[in-house]
Parts: sequence; C-alpha cells; structure tokens
Amino acid sequence: MAVLSSGADAAQEIGGRLYDALFANDARAALLRTTQEAREQGKGVQIRLDLEEAPELGDLPWEFLYDRSRELFLNLAEETTVVRSLDAPRAARPLALQLPLRILAVFTSPNNLAPLDIEREWQGLNAALGELTARGLVELQRLEHASLGDLQRMMRRSEIHILHFSGHGGFDIDRGEGFFILEDEKGNGRQVGVQTLGTLLGDWKTLRLLTLMTLQGTRAVTAPLLRIAPALIRQGVPAVVGMRFELSDRAAITFAREFYSALADNYSLDTALAQARKAIYADGNETEWATPVLYTSARDSVIFDVQSIPARPEPAPRVTVSERGSEVDAKSKPARKTKSAKPKTTRAKAPTKTAALERAELEPDTILQNRYRIRKKISESDLSSIYLARDERLGGKQCALKELKTGTDISASRQQELFKQSTEILSRLSHPSLPRVTDYFESEAHFYYIMDFIEGNTLENLLAQNGKPFSVDQVLPWANELCNVLTYLHARTPPFLHGNISPEHILQTTDGSLVLLGFDMFALYPQTEKSGELVGTPGYVAPEQIEGNLTVQCDIYALGVTLYHLLTVYDPAESLFDLPPIRKLNSTVPTHIADALAAAYALDPQQQYASAADFQRALQAPPKNLLDRFLRRA
Repeated sequence: MAVLSSGADAAQEIGGRLYDALFANDARAALLRTTQEAREQGKGVQIRLDLEEAPELGDLPWEFLYDRSRELFLNLAEETTVVRSLDAPRAARPLALQLPLRILAVFTSPNNLAPLDIEREWQGLNAALGELTARGLVELQRLEHASLGDLQRMMRRSEIHILHFSGHGGFDIDRGEGFFILEDEKGNGRQVGVQTLGTLLGDWKTLRLLTLMTLQGTRAVTAPLLRIAPALIRQGVPAVVGMRFELSDRAAITFAREFYSALADNYSLDTALAQARKAIYADGNETEWATPVLYTSARDSVIFDVQSIPARPEPAPRVTVSERGSEVDAKSKPARKTKSAKPKTTRAKAPTKTAALERAELEPDTILQNRYRIRKKISESDLSSIYLARDERLGGKQCALKELKTGTDISASRQQELFKQSTEILSRLSHPSLPRVTDYFESEAHFYYIMDFIEGNTLENLLAQNGKPFSVDQVLPWANELCNVLTYLHARTPPFLHGNISPEHILQTTDGSLVLLGFDMFALYPQTEKSGELVGTPGYVAPEQIEGNLTVQCDIYALGVTLYHLLTVYDPAESLFDLPPIRKLNSTVPTHIADALAAAYALDPQQQYASAADFQRALQAPPKNLLDRFLRRA
C-alpha cells in the first residue's frame, strides 16, 4: 500500500480499517446502541481490549480507531475510550487521595550509554506542571540518582502516587524479558529486569500509575512497550501509560499538563487521557495524540478517589516582562475600526465617551482593589489603556493591567454583562501562545483585567527594525505557531474567534516564541452592538468581517495577510482585497507557499481553507509520522 500523503488522512484510513475489523455487523450495532444508552444516562462507554491471547495484534495502533460514519476518532471522545485491559492477581482498588497528587520523576542517563537530554525533559515537565504545583494540586519530586537502591529508599520514605520515567530500556530476546537501565553506585548503567522492578513497584502501596515517557533505544519498535507494560501489570502495578514513539517537546508538555491535571480533578484514567489527547489534537497535531497507550487492571480505569481539592491560591504571573510589545508597547499603533457600510476599511475615531464615565489617566502609585499598584501607562488604543502594575499580594511582581474604555453605544448594564461573559471565557483559555488572564474586576463603572506581563517585541516593530522582509525560514516557524493557536481557539465550543490578527498584535518573547495579543476585542465588543462599527486593522480585515460576518476564515485571512506583510514589507492597506502577487515582491518565496498564502486571503469561498490546520498543512510538506510505519506493512 502506498503511504498516504496526510497524517490526518492516514490516521482515518488505518483507524477506519481497524474499526471495521473490530466492530463488524452485530458488534457495531451493539456498540452504537450501548453508546446511545450511556449518553442518555450521562455516562460513557469504555472499550477494553484484551490482547494477551493474541499478542501479534498488540502491535496495531488501536488508539486510532475511527468510525467513518460519524467521522469520529473514538479516543478523542470521552464517551468512547479505548483501554488495553489485563487481569492481575491483585485487583487494583482506587486510592483515597488527599491532594496534592505526588509525582516522582525518574530520569536516567548512565555515564556509559548515549547521553539523554534529561535536563530539557525535567524543565519541560516543570513547565507543564508549574501552575498545578502553584495551586496545590500536584507535588513534583525528582529522584536525583536513579539507582535501584535510591528507588527503594524513596518507596520507604514517600507516598508517591505516580512514577514518571524517562530513560533507557529495551527487550532482552534471549531472556524473553523487558528491562530498564537504572544507575549503579558509579553512575554507570545497570540492567534491571521488568520482573525485578515490577516486584518493587507492585509493593508500593500508594503507587497507582507508571508513566513511561521515553524508553530510549526502543522507539523504532513497539514490541518492548507492548511486553513491558503487561508484565508490570501482572507484577501488581495498577496502570501503565506508555508512548509508542517519543513525543515532541510541545506534545509532551501538553500531555503532562492535561493528563495529570485531569487526574487531580478526579477523572478516571481513560477520560483523563482523553483530555490530554484532545489538547494535543487541538494544538494542531494530527497524530501524536494517539501515541499514549493505556494498560490497566483497574476496574473502570479508576485509580484515585480524590477526597478534597485545595482552595486555589492567587496565581503568580507566568513570566517577567518589559514595556515592549503590542499591548505593552508605547510605540505600537492603536487598534483601528472599519465601517461596515462599504467594502473597505478606514481609520475611525475612538468610541464616543459619556461624560459621566470619563476618567482621568491612572496616576503612578494608584492602587486598585487594594492590590494592584500602578507604575505607568505603557500603551493606549481606541478601546483600552494598558498599565504596568505591581501585584502587592505577590511581592510586587509585575503584571499588565488593562483598562477597557466605557461610554460606547452599548448600555452600561449590557457592558457589564459582556465584560463578565468575555472575561470568564478569556480566563479559561490556556495555551502557550496566549497571554494568561489572572484576574478581572469592575471599579467605579470601569472594567479591568490582569494579564501576564510578557517580555518581547511585536512582529511589526521587529520588521521595522529589520529594514527588509523576513526570510521564509524565519516566517514559516512563526506561521506554524500561529496556526496552532488558531486551531486551539477555533476548537472551543463555540469557536473563539480572534478577529484582530495583525503583526502589531503578535509578540515575540525573549525566548523566540510567539504570543497572540489583542484577542479580547471581539469578546467584549461584538460588532452587532456597536452601531455598525467593527474593530480591526485596515488591510487585515476580511470582506465578510466588514459586513458583520466574523468566521474562522476571517482569522485565516488575517493570518495570511500578516505572513504576506512579513515576507514583503508591503502595507496591505494600500490595496485592499487585491494584494500584488507575492513573488513579484519577493522572488525567494517558494511557489507552494505563495499558493498557500493566496488561498488564505482568497475572496472566493471555494478557495478558502476550512481550518487553520488545513492552512498549516498547505504551508509545509506533511511531516513523516508514526503511521507511515504501519501503512508500509499493509
């Protein structure tokens, strides 16, 4: 069989074949009937695969099970999860758990073996669990020297609930046993068989889960994982989650954050894993969401019975920031409005103010909510003012305070309602390419919210400093990041539409990553309530958006124009809806990228992308994915 060109297509193809083979005739009808009955009762259906009698089937990627009739991956829905079930001598019972959830990270990189970047993995795990740790939901420890003796001592002294392992391992064909490589007293590798390790772990009374993030040296074959995990279950470990192949850094962070967070929220193993899968998928990743494989002997996959959840402390800002950047940059151009009466954009005046709501600029050292001390104003637009502030409750840590301007044509009561609705939505967003909203409040008929204050500079300012177009090699990684965050936003229910994407609303942080700003505009100021006026940046606003119809395609249009501008320095406001061919302005742009961009800002709906993920695929050749290995065998 030829390898399919798209990761998504390949996943659906092989997942559909597995589904057809597993659920034929009466079995399919029974599954659909059971799923419907469970849905009516507010429950889900767990599909438990017992493959011990047919180990040759264990190598197949059952995690991709795909129902073509419903266009649904079963494992991306909590109502139909797939678990590899095993019987064990001792039935695993849920552990009555008082949070925090205690996780022990074990990273091994013996001196005499190929080195692993364990510090990078440790930093990634810390980044993933930082907020959970701050909230008291998770306690993360690290075993500094991963020897068998150290692990035994940790077992005696600590109540560990989850063992998170990354290191060397494999399968000894002669002995017919899987093994892990731990360290001896000199830091060299020591092979420890699964039976030995399983005996120790099985006696650890509080341990309920072993997460195998990496078994270096086994990534090219799946047999070691498929033999190691069942052996550990038989030795008394209640559950094992392993990775068929090594996850990318981004997917690994998303997995750890969402999976462990859901377990702390008292989700069962399978539904917690579904949460992690969906988060990876929503991040624009078409195949890695199926990489985790769950084995368990626990009834209904329940391993914890969380007794209480600690009160959430005041959140600390995620990063420290300077006064540069879109929302935090005094040199940034203000947001502009466009009139919906004509198919073109124009600069518009600031909203009309009501005298009673007019407010002077907040002076330095002004304190709001007995907490936020103003340092200085750092930017202003038609709709808001941004201040650098310090959070006195958090030791004076810097934050960004946004004051939303009032006195528009919307009534005060409606503004209050919209503010509450929009900030609740914004505060629930969680993505590395979005600023975090940590607090919001109303004071003296004015609305405020607090954001992380992120150090960096806008792409608009960076382009001006560069003095020439950015190269394709510079722009493509940015495009990938921005498509990922749009996929995340558009996957919300209902879809969260940005509506104001432009280079001045994209911040490059000091570590080189991007953060999308200005994303609150449409949540608080819906076009239908602003007398025909629409917030947006001339040249970046799609025609249908001007007419009052904000869609997913409007965000894709704006992103396409943004990338065009970065590659050409051409101001799109100079020729609205009729951009010159990009290769006439920059001949270094490859044809396939030029075509992909043209489709993004095409006026014909038939040429437009259905999703940001489609745009992302068009910009770059499909990466090789784990499905290639299975499809080549068929």
